[in-house]
Amino acid sequence: MKNRLLQILCSLLGLYMAVSCTKVDQLNNEATILAVSVSSVIPGDVRVKDPIIVENTIEIPLEYGKYLFPITIDLNIKTSASCVEVLNFDEGTSLTFNDLTHQRTIYTVAESGATYGWIVKFKNVSDNENAEILEVDIVDVVNGNNLIVGQMGMVDGLESKIWLPVVGGITYPLVFDLKFKISDDATIESALEHDQEGVYSLRFKSATEKATILIESENGRQKEWTVQPREIAVDEYDLSSSVTEDQAERLTLDYESITVTPSSPVTISNIVGDYCRGEKGGFIDMYAREMNLVYPVSVGLNIPLTKDQVILNAPADNIYNFESFTSPNVLYVQDLLSGVIKRWSISLYPFVGNTVNNFSVEQVSCDIANINPKAAAVLVDNQNQSIIVAVEKNDGTPIDGMTPSVVNLSLKFSYLLFDGTLVPDVEVKMVYLDDVATILVPILGGAAEQYWTISVEDKNDVVGTTADIIAADFSSISAGAEGVDTIIDPISGTIILMVKGNVLPIYINPVFTTSNKATVSGIVNNTLVFDSFNDVNTFMVTSEDQRTTKEWSVILKQSGKVQIPNSDFELWGTFNDVNNGTVTLDPTPGVGLGWATANLKMVGIGVIGTTAVEYNGGFASQMKTVEQNTVLKGYVVAAGTTYTGRFDPTDAMGHIDTPWEMTYFGIPFTSRPVSFSLDLRYKAGQQLKQARKEGRKYVIYNIDGVDKGHIWVKLLHWGGTGPLKYHSKPVDGLTVIGETSLIMDGGDAKYNNWSNITLDMDYHSEHYGLIPTHIAVVMSSSSRGDEFIGATGSELRVDNFVINY
Repeated sequence: MKNRLLQILCSLLGLYMAVSCTKVDQLNNEATILAVSVSSVIPGDVRVKDPIIVENTIEIPLEYGKYLFPITIDLNIKTSASCVEVLNFDEGTSLTFNDLTHQRTIYTVAESGATYGWIVKFKNVSDNENAEILEVDIVDVVNGNNLIVGQMGMVDGLESKIWLPVVGGITYPLVFDLKFKISDDATIESALEHDQEGVYSLRFKSATEKATILIESENGRQKEWTVQPREIAVDEYDLSSSVTEDQAERLTLDYESITVTPSSPVTISNIVGDYCRGEKGGFIDMYAREMNLVYPVSVGLNIPLTKDQVILNAPADNIYNFESFTSPNVLYVQDLLSGVIKRWSISLYPFVGNTVNNFSVEQVSCDIANINPKAAAVLVDNQNQSIIVAVEKNDGTPIDGMTPSVVNLSLKFSYLLFDGTLVPDVEVKMVYLDDVATILVPILGGAAEQYWTISVEDKNDVVGTTADIIAADFSSISAGAEGVDTIIDPISGTIILMVKGNVLPIYINPVFTTSNKATVSGIVNNTLVFDSFNDVNTFMVTSEDQRTTKEWSVILKQSGKVQIPNSDFELWGTFNDVNNGTVTLDPTPGVGLGWATANLKMVGIGVIGTTAVEYNGGFASQMKTVEQNTVLKGYVVAAGTTYTGRFDPTDAMGHIDTPWEMTYFGIPFTSRPVSFSLDLRYKAGQQLKQARKEGRKYVIYNIDGVDKGHIWVKLLHWGGTGPLKYHSKPVDGLTVIGETSLIMDGGDAKYNNWSNITLDMDYHSEHYGLIPTHIAVVMSSSSRGDEFIGATGSELRVDNFVINY
């Protein structure tokens, strides 16, 4: 640092010697940087755009290289003619930056010796950090031996793993041809063999061997994924393995839509089936019209597929061979989203007709008192092979209105077979009311048996009719994110999840509490995946009575990060197309997106009611109430204002009577803060005045009272069409979700000195759950300034406006 300062001093000394024969007041003080370009960047993979000069700051847009620091950049700098030197480079014209927030300062030296500092910094222009593998398509497997291979790999985004399911006899090595679907603009960086179609070949010597794939996001974030075969033995299907509700839907064959080819030797009269989520899989039983079916039989079947499922092990020609009714065809159905595979059997039976008649309950016993020993009703469903027994308590209250609903119910019954045979004294037991018992009913003259289910129904149980989410637990969330607030709106079916952190994507395993035994479906692997903030995940909730289905959505919002730029009120100036070139607050990040004032000067006429004033080592915003000469319409009282939005002086003369129509309040904003804090000082002018229109001109009169300063904040939801045009008056399509305000009485001396004030946000309960679209913050030196009422000299100063979450 000493050497650098010495260089600067020596340079200045040399400059002084060079101009010692010239009078100092004749030397030029200007030393402006006119243009900057980049000649080289190290590392070479870094990509930048042309630098941008904003006042005394040089921003270098960084397209790629966020993860490649330190970065050394060599600059070509063009200066004004009166600039004699540019100082403080590392070497030559290069600067080295240690990270994205690192700023460097260079100095320009004018002929007069005046020195100016210029901040040089990077600006990241690419925020796409997604480096995800979304889907894996198994195109082919080479060297397999009688393999049944899933069509899709199983993607585990939380663990960054890809499982390749393999079923059947396995002989290694195996070569998988895979096609990957990855995040937008991401690339596969691993040096893997692949063809022009983007099909990658991975070779595995054993089931324990792993391959590694490196995915790089658009802005350079790298994520390593592992790929490994997953062997699924055939006998694994005999084990109890429960799946989620949405997986079960994709693992279920649409057996009711199966069609038989016309050339088949038998005519199918009835097809029944079922899939059990908690057991080995599913079954399909087909019944031929022939009573004396002669095996073996070949039947052509067309089994339809639903979305995201595939049938494995099906015959290529769709001809199914049945040796007997005890030798079913075995298929495997894979859920393409989760990779889960389940076994299905298809059996062919001769026509059997109705099998159960005159089902009668002989005895009912239960641990819960007052159970009616006589069955209220028995429903026999021969098509679905099910029997429902309705029981009730004598006092009319629900049986399962207790927790837990352990009933230890025992039923004893008898029934008649189709041929008139009596089957007596059959007994089944249920521990819980919703248990399902099974019995084997003889069919085909005792040559076979058929499963029937027996369940109990509580006559007094009120079946749920609503499909709402009562509560949501999002505590199971991926690392780098933290849920801080959950807003549930049952009317719109919307759940807003506010989170801290910015590590994307975010994975969540939600736990929902539903209304009246409603069920949730449509969440893949019970995992919500959000690739960016404001992403929406939708799912379905179905009422217990199956009559109401409602779509719900979870919207991800980022909490605790959003502040209004330039809320320390340090940046001021004149800007093209802003306030007709009159000095105002810097509208960062753009006109109508940040702070604004109603300052306006046209041909020397107008008012600058809001200016920068020194405070606490920087600047604050000072608003003053003044008298303004409008020339054509006389004098009016004009209050100084600072607000979020934009000022439109297009027809200033036409709006002299209605100045508020030139102020458009509100900027885009989607968070739900709890309060707002700011530093302020308020002093009222001595005499309250009002401008009244008499004829064509306004005349100012003294009136009774004391002036008051005013600050208000409103969170808005704009549901109309086109851009929001809000002047603090009601607008069709605009809803005020919450608001807060502060009136500063000029007669109260407590506001005469600087103090920090916090304003708590008051949310309107009737709009609970509605998402904000805009925030309007308005500060004025006179609360009734829009009525031309105020005291000349009333002054409101504000600084450090902070949004609290």
